[in-house]
Amino acid sequence: MTLDELTDAADTIIVAKAVSFASKRRDGRIPVFTETTLEVEQYLKGQGASTLTITLPGGSVGDVTVVAHGMPVMPKGASMVLFLSKQPPNLKGFTVVGLELGAYRLVRKNKELWAVRGTAVEAIDTTSQAPASTAKLAPTAIRYADLELRIQNRVQTAAKAQTTTKSE
Repeated sequence: MTLDELTDAADTIIVAKAVSFASKRRDGRIPVFTETTLEVEQYLKGQGASTLTITLPGGSVGDVTVVAHGMPVMPKGASMVLFLSKQPPNLKGFTVVGLELGAYRLVRKNKELWAVRGTAVEAIDTTSQAPASTAKLAPTAIRYADLELRIQNRVQTAAKAQTTTKSE
């Protein structure tokens, strides 16, 4: 998914920190899942509460551990940019759009704030002056200011298109 596709698919885009995790078992398709409570620092798309819950497959309950490949890793206390969609009514809160593509960890490198997907801190190219906008996938690492600007531009473009469609 491209950054534009992630932005379009997300109901909400936030900067948040994971503050608690609760793994649970249930009958059905996903035997173990984890509910993560997030403390929202900023809304980049949408608006809402100061805390949100996301539900993702995987986790540990007792002697059962389920590893769900492709799911984002959210270290407790780390600031993250998350592209979220609402869960179906039978599940709590939100889920991450595009699996790990929809989760960026914020890190500082050379006095700049970067958004990095996964553990790809080495992917930060501090010599690049412009964000890669032609990539087929969302970038692995991008300056946070560039990411924020691209999201804002896409959200504004979508809002203008909706206004034009409604007035026709």
